[in-house]
Amino acid sequence: STWGHSSLLMLRFFLCLNKAGKVRASKWYMPFDEDEKQKIGLDVHRLTTNRDGKFTNFVEWNNFKLVYKKYAALYFICAVDVNDNELAYLELIHFTVECLDAFFGNVCELDIVFNFWKVYAVLDEIILAGEIMETSRAEILKRLQILESLE
Repeated sequence: STWGHSSLLMLRFFLCLNKAGKVRASKWYMPFDEDEKQKIGLDVHRLTTNRDGKFTNFVEWNNFKLVYKKYAALYFICAVDVNDNELAYLELIHFTVECLDAFFGNVCELDIVFNFWKVYAVLDEIILAGEIMETSRAEILKRLQILESLE
């Protein structure tokens, strides 16, 4: 199943935060300066971690829609256009976590902290310039194994 290569599905940023709000990984697909990124991280953390579990995993924020999912102690968050399909991005988040799990063997926060370049390699294989480019876990893992063999 592929989500396509159309510009209809475009991420503005992708964040991975822990419960305390510490950014563990971030990819920015729009120009933000460092102060804006810091403020966005704080705002997004406050908004997503304090939401009651009975609410959906998406919320409108600053002319964007935040789509997020919590896995263990980590929050994975996408900012997208308000008209985009939330479920496609929930699937993207889940797919990304599946790829990280397969690559690291049950990924945890310490894997992300100490192997951040590998996390970015996974994200770069899936998302290019804010667009979803690859949806085959086997293909992504094959490419990552090639990168690993170069180390």
